[in-house]
Amino acid sequence: MSSSWTRVLREAGGMGDVVTTFPVAIALKLRFPDCRVAYFALPYYAPLARLCPAIDMAIEVPPATRRPRLATPDPSRFPYLDRGPCPNGDYQFTADCWCPAPPYESQQFTRPLNRWPSRITIFLHYNGLYPGMPGPETQTSGDEARRLAAAFFRSPRPPGQAADWLTPRAVIPPDLAAWAERSIRERGLGRKPLIAVQPFTSTTRRNWPFMHVRQLCERLIEHGLQPMIFDSGRTDGAGKRRTDALPGERACGLPLDRAAALVARCQLVVTPDTGMLHLAAALDVPTVALCGPTLGTALCEFYPKAVVMQRAAGDFPAPRGCLYPCWNNRKRGRETCKHNCAALAALGVEEVLAKAIETFETHYQQRIPPMAPQPRPQKPENPFVVAAAAHKPIALAPDADGEAFYRYYRDDRGFDAAVKGGWQANYAQMLDRAIGGLDGHKILDVGTAMGALASALRDRGADIYACELLPWFIEHSPFDNLRGRLFAADACDLSLLNSGQFTLIHASQVYEHVPPDRIELAFSEAFRLLAPGGILLAAFPEFADNPPTPDPDDDVTHICLRPRAWWTERLRAAGFVLGGAALDAIEARLAAEPMAIEYRWGILLAQRPSGTAAPGCGSGIPEIAHTSPLNLPPEATH
Repeated sequence: MSSSWTRVLREAGGMGDVVTTFPVAIALKLRFPDCRVAYFALPYYAPLARLCPAIDMAIEVPPATRRPRLATPDPSRFPYLDRGPCPNGDYQFTADCWCPAPPYESQQFTRPLNRWPSRITIFLHYNGLYPGMPGPETQTSGDEARRLAAAFFRSPRPPGQAADWLTPRAVIPPDLAAWAERSIRERGLGRKPLIAVQPFTSTTRRNWPFMHVRQLCERLIEHGLQPMIFDSGRTDGAGKRRTDALPGERACGLPLDRAAALVARCQLVVTPDTGMLHLAAALDVPTVALCGPTLGTALCEFYPKAVVMQRAAGDFPAPRGCLYPCWNNRKRGRETCKHNCAALAALGVEEVLAKAIETFETHYQQRIPPMAPQPRPQKPENPFVVAAAAHKPIALAPDADGEAFYRYYRDDRGFDAAVKGGWQANYAQMLDRAIGGLDGHKILDVGTAMGALASALRDRGADIYACELLPWFIEHSPFDNLRGRLFAADACDLSLLNSGQFTLIHASQVYEHVPPDRIELAFSEAFRLLAPGGILLAAFPEFADNPPTPDPDDDVTHICLRPRAWWTERLRAAGFVLGGAALDAIEARLAAEPMAIEYRWGILLAQRPSGTAAPGCGSGIPEIAHTSPLNLPPEATH
């Protein structure tokens, strides 16, 4: 392999996956000293890949290009192979870093927790650069991994340096280091120790609660430390608004190489399990890792400056069926904990602060004087948070505190109703495909919150109106394309609307919030508003097998969790028919959708029979009643 190129291929992945493949490149250099390593990366990740000293060339791949796995690609199908100074045909495909970890991690679930290998170990083994994955009976401690690696490479190294290459390494070039120094100087920083804080991950389940992050930043400032807030560089919508609400200096929206340069200037990193954890290790910055559903000791096996904070199983009130840590896998009870991880929520602000200060003092021999929490103005307690803490279900009503409910969902459950992003766009695309196209449909979205999903459907050209129980959500909706189409109304009383005017009513995770004794009213209203042949599509987080107790670990406002048969009985009582060619076709298309498979929604499809008279309706399909308090757009008025 002398003087030939070794290609490290990447599928679309996260920053952490990129960094944890750096040891693959280092291992290739050790195994084949004369080779050069080319790393194919999406444009967003290429600047980060260039910081690894073992990567000779980072080649940007268009996001839409499907990259091959484990096979030498056909250059005619992948024209980007000819880019750069490498002549065509001068590649050796010996490493493929498309993420192979999930299959291995799912095999670990029967092992004791101290025998779960790190993702670095998995990547190396997958590429033939590690002597073999340990079996259930094998201890996979750092010492054992180093012994195996040293034997594998058969290259003597001084004690303590036998496998330093197992830790990712990133080097900030002089021009980026100078930029970081200049940026810190221009911001008036540098007099206080800089603490990098990464508030969010790519999945809600790995997030430390937002209010905890905010309070930690406040406490760091009180102790004379300067928080520097980072994000993924691609955060928008509610994520950006929440990041902006944190006290501290912003380092958001930066290219990854510049973000890394600023992280390298920080004295400490506090982060959940996300790319920042691995980047800090590569930059040799002391880190406090806040871990919940993923196993911190495995993640940080080769990170000597990382301190893991993680609750042991049984030390926190876990949801029923939780096999902790679940690693975000259903086999270990992921579906019982749909949003924030209870183990992460159990990590208190003061204990994280104490660990951060202890870690800082250990590494820098600099004393941080103790300081008691400063008194803060008492704010009224959020009734939904109080009810959730007491495991007492609480019903929504039109006069409920809409802002409190919004904050409960945003801060405690990780869902921000004010955000329209890729998730909503993907859902709208899924629904478009499932119903055979949005053209020709007039849609009512019931329980729309601020209208994010309805707005995404409107973006695809849907003729859609949307209603929400809580007026506060309507008043604060940010979606301009729903002007005149968004209104406050109870799903059980939609009398402001004329009958028979909609061909599709969509209710995603709505009816489980309705009291059981009012469900038939809600279904009767949906039946009345549908035109003959119209369809009701209702999605539930799941169907309860054992009624009627809600699960307060999931959503304190889910007061009507029932089995599928319970729902279908009430749909039939309202006049709907279930089944038939049209509904079966929609159900089959939905069942094949990756998004529906991932979230495992309980979906019910019901149809108003053709030929049934529309109560209180004249000929044709009338528009929204003129007596409605809506400010209707011109095209919706007579």
